Amino acid sequence: MPPHSGAWAEDLVARYLSSRGAEILARNWRCREGELDIVARHTGILLFVEVRSRRNESFGSPLSTITARKRRRLAAAAARFLAELPEPEDCRFDAAGITGDPESYSLSYIEGAFDA
Repeated sequence: MPPHSGAWAEDLVARYLSSRGAEILARNWRCREGELDIVARHTGILLFVEVRSRRNESFGSPLSTITARKRRRLAAAAARFLAELPEPEDCRFDAAGITGDPESYSLSYIEGAFDA
């Protein structure tokens, strides 16, 4: 896999979440409404995690690329995911930004990234 692919960044964030006790439930979950990069459960909360990466911040941080349109698509995909569960669950939208490459990177993780 190329060192700066979306898959590399998602792998990194999945390992980050797992190391903190989260259970990864799905990766790259797709439906008509969109795609969820990572769905995890941690301390009884379902996490919908959007992952963005960039080699550097010359044109802004990776997290700055999450537009209002993208947030709407994430919300719609998450609603579809929740509708398929046997019981309702509390959930949260988080965002992870990776800047750099596999040898030297920084990770920013924001819980409740899309809260009002």
